[in-house]
Amino acid sequence: HSEISPKMKKKLFDTCSECGGWLRKSDMITLLARSRRGEQPKKIGFMCKACFKKFCEGQGLEIPELAGLAEDIKEEEERHNGEEKKM
Repeated sequence: HSEISPKMKKKLFDTCSECGGWLRKSDMITLLARSRRGEQPKKIGFMCKACFKKFCEGQGLEIPELAGLAEDIKEEEERHNGEEKKM
């Protein structure tokens, strides 16, 4: 029973809004939006940590200090670079 059911995959995994990678939601940054103060934010998607870093740099934003983000970004960039070389 090491295979995850399709229903559970849909719950645990999603697509990166930027690169389209299929990853665990817990390994990505959740993108939230709200239209005014006091309103509960709505989930609008997910972004892998490497794409999130590129997005922040592209917008001239300081990369926020999120739990484990710096280490995970290095690992993910290496993974992205390895996939690009295969293509």
